Parts: sequence; C-alpha cells; structure tokens
Amino acid sequence: MPDEVPTYDICSHCGVCCTGAFFSHVPLVKPDDRAKLEAHGYEFGDETTNEYPLPCQFQQGALCSIYHSRPHICGAYRCEVLRSADRGEMTQDEAVGHARELVRLYRDLRSRMRPDETLAEMRERVKRLRAGEEETTPEDAKLILAFYAFNIYADRHFHGAGERHVKYG
Repeated sequence: MPDEVPTYDICSHCGVCCTGAFFSHVPLVKPDDRAKLEAHGYEFGDETTNEYPLPCQFQQGALCSIYHSRPHICGAYRCEVLRSADRGEMTQDEAVGHARELVRLYRDLRSRMRPDETLAEMRERVKRLRAGEEETTPEDAKLILAFYAFNIYADRHFHGAGERHVKYG
C-alpha cells in the first residue's frame, strides 16, 4: 500500500474550497462548530443559523488562520485530488500540480470579474450573457472562457462524478 500523502502539503497549495468557488456555505454539523467561529469573532446574524457563509473570512492565502479550531466539516472535506492521493492513484507532486493549476485558473477568473463582484453575482452574469440577455463584450467573452476553464478543470480533477458543477451543453 502506498504511503499516505500528507493532506496539509496539498491543501496548503490550494485553499480554493474556502473561497466560495465550490460551495456557498459551510454546514455547521457539530454542536461546537458555531462556538468555535464565535470565539474567533464571527457574529452570526441569527441564533438559528447552522451554516457559515463563504468565502471564509479566516482564510489567509491558501491557509486557515483558525486551522486548529475550524468547523468539523472543514477538516473532514476531501476533494477528489485528496481522495485520489489517499488511494495511491497520484503522487503528492501530481496532486500539488493540480492544486497549483486550479489556483492559477481561479486567479485568472477573479482577474476578469468586476472589482466588487461576488462569485454568485458573476455566475448570474455569466448565465445572463450566455442566454443573450445582455450584450457580450470581448471582456465578457474572456470572463465566460475563464469561468468554464476553471469549472471544467475543477469538475475533472476536484469533484467526484456526482459533484459536477457545470452543465456542458
């Protein structure tokens, strides 16, 4: 059996799962998850909220500033690259290579977004552009290409078969 690839060594090159690019929120599944975030200064808007919105305010680069007291699901989450490395289907160098490429694609996508645009707003704008509801400029076309490049790469390497995010048709 192959040696297990250290997760932290791979995740420390990426951090995209914390940006809101894959998920809009983190479900708080353990009773102390909420208290952990509140201890670090996060204020929930309502007492019944059982989720934490992304992007994560505790992310610093690719790293988590509250790593040792992060919500349970953050430590439990395993992208397909990590699962493949755990199964010995790719080396640490290959896994880190995929992480670095995903970060490059993510940065390219972010660079093509409007200055104060959130990921959710950008997704909606891409939908409108593709539907012909707005006139498409050359810059919009570059955004759409960057959006699909990022999502196709993420779907191919970071999401399992049932976790695909982009409809390709």
